[in-house]
Amino acid sequence: FVDRLARAMHVENFQRLGLRDHWLFLNAQPEVFLRSPRHGSFFADLFAARGLDPRRVVIEVLEEAISADAQWKEAVAFYRD
Repeated sequence: FVDRLARAMHVENFQRLGLRDHWLFLNAQPEVFLRSPRHGSFFADLFAARGLDPRRVVIEVLEEAISADAQWKEAVAFYRD
């Protein structure tokens, strides 16, 4: 819940700035990134509700070792969609 709340606040603050030619960078812990495909469309719903084009968002996965290649590919595909 706290993770989602922080992301929602970051998106809201970004939108309030009115920066039409900038990208929004959101950090994600690897374990959160890998679990996202199983937790629904939080980002898609959030961006739609705020009128934010998802092509202006960069998801930065924090640097940690990830050993689950298949899970990693699934999560990357999920976010690209």
